[in-house]
Amino acid sequence: MAEAASSRWSISRIVILGVAILELVQWLFYLPALFLQPLSAIPTSGYPALMLLAVLVVFPILAAWGAWLAIKGRDLRRAALLVSLQPVVFVLSVIAFALSVMMDGF
Repeated sequence: MAEAASSRWSISRIVILGVAILELVQWLFYLPALFLQPLSAIPTSGYPALMLLAVLVVFPILAAWGAWLAIKGRDLRRAALLVSLQPVVFVLSVIAFALSVMMDGF
């Protein structure tokens, strides 16, 4: 009886897996644009380079790790945290941009 209850897919597992899949698909859309640009156009320092590293390397690894944890049904809180890190970083960067525009203008 306990085995049957633990093998069911809960809503939280499905949502975590769905968000992870969306993040990985978004990552796939970034790849062609990266290879079509000349190497001189790719940022190598500062915030743009940090975000490029995060988008192309860190966030896909975290999304895959969160998806793996959700599929296995282990530690769903950690899986949700790993998967929600990318949207949180992007929302915070939009807020920082809006604050800088409000303070200094465009």
